Amino acid sequence: MVNPLRIGTRGSPLALVQARLVAAALRECCGIETEIVPIATSGDAIQDRPLAEVGGKALWTKELDLALIEGRTDLSVHSMKDVETVRPESLAIAAMLERADARDRLIGAASIEALPQGARVGTSSPRRAAQLLARRPDLHTLSIRGNVQTRLAKVARGEIDATLLAAAGLDRLGLEDGKPLDLLPAPAQGAIGIEVLADCGDLRALLEAIDHKPTHDAVDCERAFLAVLGGDCHSAVAALATGGVVRAEILSADAARAAALGLDSVVAPLFAVRALAWTAPDPGEFDALMLTSASAARQAGGGLTSFSALPCYAIGEATAAAAREAGFTDIRVGPDDGAGLLLMMAEQGVTRAFHACGADHLALGHPAMSISRVAVYAAQAAERLPPEAGRALRGGALALLHSPRAARLFAALAGPPGGIDIAAIGARTALAAGEGWRSVAIAPAPRDQALLELAAKLCQTERR
Repeated sequence: MVNPLRIGTRGSPLALVQARLVAAALRECCGIETEIVPIATSGDAIQDRPLAEVGGKALWTKELDLALIEGRTDLSVHSMKDVETVRPESLAIAAMLERADARDRLIGAASIEALPQGARVGTSSPRRAAQLLARRPDLHTLSIRGNVQTRLAKVARGEIDATLLAAAGLDRLGLEDGKPLDLLPAPAQGAIGIEVLADCGDLRALLEAIDHKPTHDAVDCERAFLAVLGGDCHSAVAALATGGVVRAEILSADAARAAALGLDSVVAPLFAVRALAWTAPDPGEFDALMLTSASAARQAGGGLTSFSALPCYAIGEATAAAAREAGFTDIRVGPDDGAGLLLMMAEQGVTRAFHACGADHLALGHPAMSISRVAVYAAQAAERLPPEAGRALRGGALALLHSPRAARLFAALAGPPGGIDIAAIGARTALAAGEGWRSVAIAPAPRDQALLELAAKLCQTERR
């Protein structure tokens, strides 16, 4: 075993404090000396866009993972809420320190109720935005990035009226700012994890001495809950495990955005998606990765990490966004149909492609291309619309359709279409819904926000 042990960490002030906590625990419990190795991560470098749009939680971990795998460090220290739910099989979370305060603190006001009408609240967290908008639909949530000090400074300068920060991070930095909120936190919030190579048995045994088992068990429960939901950086999910019981809040980022546009909404998931066990082939055998759904990128988890050096061809903007969240940077956005995507790939010289897809996805082929297809998720279709969705439709609600597959299933479950208005995210989705609807509208751009803004305009026209 290397002495001193090299601790890989991000270079932010909070990350360095957390690495020092691990170093102190190893010194006190095991008499082990350590060396802290700051590593620049993509998440620290990219500050102008929401995490979910540019690489997701992998932006915090992939450089640390590479340092471990290449032998430049012996262990990595993570804020567990920033670690993907599915990790590479070659790595293992060996220990966690005792959890700190898991709550959020509100900076800029004494309470959510005390925020002024229409206040600007800075957060890039879908969970925090959804929780705030569920309680105060008049608030405006603005995406902000940056470390703790950067976010506090934005409030102090008046760029935003308020923000939410994790109490654990503030406490570790010795800051008393903010008022604790009675909101469920993100899964694993407040916990520090220590990750090593999975086959380093001696080091894993050593780290057991500083592992706080109640914290480890609770965080494992919360992360398992998030994994079952297929949760990621797009997910507005809160969870806290105590005494073996997980209290959770599954919010809707769509519903929150709809509320911000003055819309009352009912979210009706039509598919239950679950990840499948699969083995990644050798990336060296392929020219490109092919993704035909956002679910493939989200459910494949760490298995796609080894393909990150390849160009990723994605169907449509939603799939491209999920590919960014999975850690890909060279993303080629193609048409929203498989045949069109294959044609684009062939024109760009791809001859060998790896296609990560759903279990029931039709096999795609092209005469100039060899395609290896692996199912990474399965989707179970709903047998009926949720009762609240049926009631909303009978009351004249506008149905928003986000994909051709969802449109086909909605058409099968909704009953006679004559009394229902629909709005589709794109022309193919509208076509998949079939004919006979009272009215059909198509979003001007294939994005969820564009669809919601179209719905707001249609509802305003109806009210007039």
